[in-house]
Amino acid sequence: MIITGLLLILGLTSFLFVRIEAGQGGTFVIAQRTAQRLTAAGVDRIVRTAPENRGGRRGLRASCTSSGHVGLRNPWRCLITYAGGLRLQYTVQIRLNGSYLGTYQVIYRNGQVTHGDGQISGCCITVP
Repeated sequence: MIITGLLLILGLTSFLFVRIEAGQGGTFVIAQRTAQRLTAAGVDRIVRTAPENRGGRRGLRASCTSSGHVGLRNPWRCLITYAGGLRLQYTVQIRLNGSYLGTYQVIYRNGQVTHGDGQISGCCITVP
């Protein structure tokens, strides 16, 4: 009799917990639907702010294209144009926390193409 009563209380408590948590799930679904999509324009805006070197000028414009098709769509190839015609290209990886890291620098200057060891990093890209 005591065991039956305890099982009944446990069952009722479990039922109430599941029903309450199910209501919270609706809030999570709404938040997912209203999250901004990861777009090339959004990545352009953030990556453009990367300086040409430590303490250098920010880019005038950036153009990023994605090579991936799902999730964060990594890797991204971003070409940043700076004053004076310098263009730097990076392979950019976007992280789940919205930060990014650009590596594999390609330098376009005066018709010459060279590779550098420069990197860019920053924050915050809105990720889904």
